[in-house]
Amino acid sequence: ANCADLRTNGWELSVSWNDSFKVANKPFRYGIQATLGDYQRTITKYNNPDKLISDHYVGKKMGEIWGYEVDGFYTVDDFDYVDGVYKLKAGIPDISTAATGTYRRPSELQVADGQIAFPGALKLQDVDKSGIVDLDDVVDLGEVQAKHTGGFSLNGNYKNIDFGANFTYQIGGKVYNVATMSQLSGGKETGLGLNKYKDLAGAFQLYDIQNGNLVPVIEPTALKQLNANAKYALPYYEDAPILSDYVEDASYLRLNTLTVGYTLPKAWTTKAYMQKVRIYVTGGNLFCITGYSGLDPEVNSDPDKAKSYPTLGLDWGAYMRARTFTVGLNVEF
Repeated sequence: ANCADLRTNGWELSVSWNDSFKVANKPFRYGIQATLGDYQRTITKYNNPDKLISDHYVGKKMGEIWGYEVDGFYTVDDFDYVDGVYKLKAGIPDISTAATGTYRRPSELQVADGQIAFPGALKLQDVDKSGIVDLDDVVDLGEVQAKHTGGFSLNGNYKNIDFGANFTYQIGGKVYNVATMSQLSGGKETGLGLNKYKDLAGAFQLYDIQNGNLVPVIEPTALKQLNANAKYALPYYEDAPILSDYVEDASYLRLNTLTVGYTLPKAWTTKAYMQKVRIYVTGGNLFCITGYSGLDPEVNSDPDKAKSYPTLGLDWGAYMRARTFTVGLNVEF
């Protein structure tokens, strides 16, 4: 017997229009076709009465992304500095190793007993207001499934010239930029010293170079000065939790194909015993308009890492689709 039931609800709309009008006493014929669709897949039966988010549960929409809302990073101003020890100010939540695993820092940088947070550490939202960020603060960050998907095409011809353009689009939906996440988080040991994205240069720093030596910066004023332009948290925590910073809007508009053709005059072709000769040029994937920071919002998992990240909508560095150009010739005898 099946251990679960999945229901898919949706709709699709398709419209088209064909017409013509005169240009310089010659007919210009054109056509427009468009489709718009939406569907949602929801689990209606599954044995998980407590609705643990680590597993499927009744009411879950396929493609949900659960993780932590990022609140920047801890600054020097989040702490009281007394006798060389950084202690969180009242009302500012700590983080737990359940969220980040071991978090490396210079041994010279001392924090209060039992405290994990330190200046530069990743700061997450304490959703349940318990005073510490842990697994109870995980929230729904969005769904991979788009709100609407579809496409439209334009075609026309005038005299001996014809053209056709095909677009696809997506409205809504999320993509998890795992490739960037893996560069800007995790690797408390192996991550040190490896080649990283240039964005890492904007991360919080706890070391400075003085007289050719790498030295820890501990004193609050100096630490504040060193990180006046920091943009990201110190990335070397052990685990790689799912974070809102890497869940991005997957909306896009893509020009899939554009074809322009020219049919030679019959007065030319009949002399060579040919009924029709058409020359055409086609471009593929000519542009994609999107706010996604990765290479392509239409992503799947990297096949080599599919066992760890099998869900669609995760960008594990999958290579983007190529832009192509084709020149062709149609001949009819």
